[in-house]
Amino acid sequence: MNHYLKIIVTFFVFVAFTNTAQSQSKVLMNAPPASGGFSAARLARLDSGMNEWVKNKWVNGSVALIVRHGKIIFNKARV
Repeated sequence: MNHYLKIIVTFFVFVAFTNTAQSQSKVLMNAPPASGGFSAARLARLDSGMNEWVKNKWVNGSVALIVRHGKIIFNKARV
């Protein structure tokens, strides 16, 4: 019986430590488009296109988020 108790305690300790390691949040930081391999001019075209869609009432709103290698490259919302 003592052997099973050791296994159960070890299992719960393992689960407790893996859950705390996975639950830590990662903070995304803003970065210039070039650091992610994107062109600022092309992203500006995306932004102007989103503005046109909303202005012409083709959509009620639009959101774009581009994240690469843990960095926010592009983040825009239009209503």
